[in-house]
Amino acid sequence: LGNIVAVKGNCLEEETYPEELKECQSLIHSVGTLFQGNKSYNTYAAMNTDTCVKIATKFNEYAKASGKQRNFVMISSEKAPPFLNEYVTSKRIAEDFLLNECEHLRVHILRPGFI
Repeated sequence: LGNIVAVKGNCLEEETYPEELKECQSLIHSVGTLFQGNKSYNTYAAMNTDTCVKIATKFNEYAKASGKQRNFVMISSEKAPPFLNEYVTSKRIAEDFLLNECEHLRVHILRPGFI
């Protein structure tokens, strides 16, 4: 595991993206929330969709500039109880973005079952 590095940043704020992102070959996106809060940054749209779209957009730009595809792994969800339909929808929107808008990324989507 010597080549795995955890870095701190906020996927919603590009200015916090670490410099390592420019040279990174693979990125794992595991951000998400199962229950929404009452703050604008703690909604399904913000946490499950926007965090993925924003970091993937920048990572895709870096991949394009380097001329080499990079790996993007998204931890999504297979399904959720009926009362959490909006949760699954927000994950699927992010998945669709990755698959249709990030041509310089090799996209890998993991959909674990509901725990």
